[in-house]
Amino acid sequence: MFKMIIYKLSQMIVVLFILTTITFILMKLSPGNPVDKILHLDISHVSHEQIETTENRLGLNNPIFIQWWHWLNQLFHFDLGTSYQTSEPVIKEIANYLGPTLIITFGTLIVSLVISIPLGIIAAVYYHKIWDRIIR
Repeated sequence: MFKMIIYKLSQMIVVLFILTTITFILMKLSPGNPVDKILHLDISHVSHEQIETTENRLGLNNPIFIQWWHWLNQLFHFDLGTSYQTSEPVIKEIANYLGPTLIITFGTLIVSLVISIPLGIIAAVYYHKIWDRIIR
């Protein structure tokens, strides 16, 4: 049993590593530039020096592997950084939406339990009959 737990935990670590790497790659491949969001390039005129300073501060001039390593290191320390759009900490942004998300999640869970438990009981009582086939 202990070997199985260790095996499953190691699988989980590998999957999380792969998913975080894919997430980073997709963020880099997405259209747009974080500097544009921060400096609002479409709204005001920004100097080339300001763009370079912001890119250096964010580490966007570093090679992609170093950017990935810094991002992964911050992720392991639960430092999700700041939002490019609102300049608020990302963890605060997540916390703002956590309440409504949990309400929707538990509401959906309650509705599905209220529907599925009676249907399961009916299917069990009328096993191999028309109601069982309809419910399946």
